[in-house]
Amino acid sequence: MSYIRIKLKDLKQSNCVEYNGKKKNLADMFISQGYDVRKGAITVGLDNKIINGNHRYCLLLEEYGGEHVVVVKKKFITYDILKFTFIVLFVIFFPFFIVHQQIKKSY
Repeated sequence: MSYIRIKLKDLKQSNCVEYNGKKKNLADMFISQGYDVRKGAITVGLDNKIINGNHRYCLLLEEYGGEHVVVVKKKFITYDILKFTFIVLFVIFFPFFIVHQQIKKSY
């Protein structure tokens, strides 16, 4: 995991939401205090898709535009990669486990 500087327009995210009521007050407070990586960084995967921090991203995009540069946390191993690795290992080693159990029973 490392921290990188990237333009907001280069981050991939779905749709932003509209804020109202209490959430509007929180959004205003976030903008007035500024984006602080130490308080909670936007986290992205290998493809710059946002994993955590969609709301922060939307607020920053609305306030500063797509050319604004921010620091984000980039994860090199994501849940999808771990899941894929586990499935591959399971498919490879499960037959050996079954054979081992059969051999154990025969003794």
